[in-house]
Amino acid sequence: MKDGVLIIGATAASFEVTENGIYTCIVTINGCSSGASNSMIVINVGLQNLASAQLEIFPVPSNGLFTASIT
Repeated sequence: MKDGVLIIGATAASFEVTENGIYTCIVTINGCSSGASNSMIVINVGLQNLASAQLEIFPVPSNGLFTASIT
């Protein structure tokens, strides 16, 4: 399910997410359905590949507040 709506055709053992949303799983065997699984929130679909980017997190050590920078 995505955002509480059944995903038509999503009946395989795995599913490739192509949209942001809140996903859950319900298993049905011989007409008996399980309860919904724990939710998985997906928020990064559509981000560009950042393989050549550099991620910096500072200061280290931190007092709990830090800055993240992608260049």
